[in-house]
Amino acid sequence: MRIIKRIIIALISLLLVAHFVYYVAIPVYIFRGGFKPSERRAERIFRRDKDILIDVKDYIEENNYESIHIDKREGELHIYPEEISIDDEKIRNEIQTLIFDKHYNIISNNEGNVDFQIWATIDKAVGFVFNLDGNTPDHDFIVKTKDLGDGWYLYDVDFVKWKYMNKK
Repeated sequence: MRIIKRIIIALISLLLVAHFVYYVAIPVYIFRGGFKPSERRAERIFRRDKDILIDVKDYIEENNYESIHIDKREGELHIYPEEISIDDEKIRNEIQTLIFDKHYNIISNNEGNVDFQIWATIDKAVGFVFNLDGNTPDHDFIVKTKDLGDGWYLYDVDFVKWKYMNKK
């Protein structure tokens, strides 16, 4: 009788844990953007995607897009400003691969920093950046960069940490 009681308690406990994971932990994980990739994992992603990143970066640079923002909205590719259209089929396919298949969050060029964001939450982000002027990237809220070679950098953005580090 005691063993049956313990088994029932264990099953109920297991059921409660499963319920919590399914209804609380997984939605929070998805909402927060999943787990932040380690530096090592991010470097592997960069090596895997480097050829595509270079193609897209070169296209942005060659077309003098001083300000461009590409992301996914409502399941479709969104390019801002709207008057920009990417007519090169190869580049458009590569951008769609990065955004839809490889789940990059954003591709952008702001102030000469071509940015490929691979992970983000509301106040943190990780990605790859190339400064078109050949300088170390000057990106908002960067707390850490790592030189990946050939002008590419892995960046780590953390608004709270940045705010603390830049407190006067």
